[in-house]
Amino acid sequence: MEVERHSVALPMPERSREDRYLHVHFLPNHEIKLGWSSDLISPYDHLPKRPDVARYQE
Repeated sequence: MEVERHSVALPMPERSREDRYLHVHFLPNHEIKLGWSSDLISPYDHLPKRPDVARYQE
């Protein structure tokens, strides 16, 4: 297995006084989304979910 390393500098998203939680989403094609929310519900909750993949395959 070959190790891949990627780095990117992203600007912090706008934040309101009520925002407490920073959500970080790693998407296909090395895309990263950052978003603040006042609760644990992600602002990107509407994005499609990845189907469950077996962690260990025999």
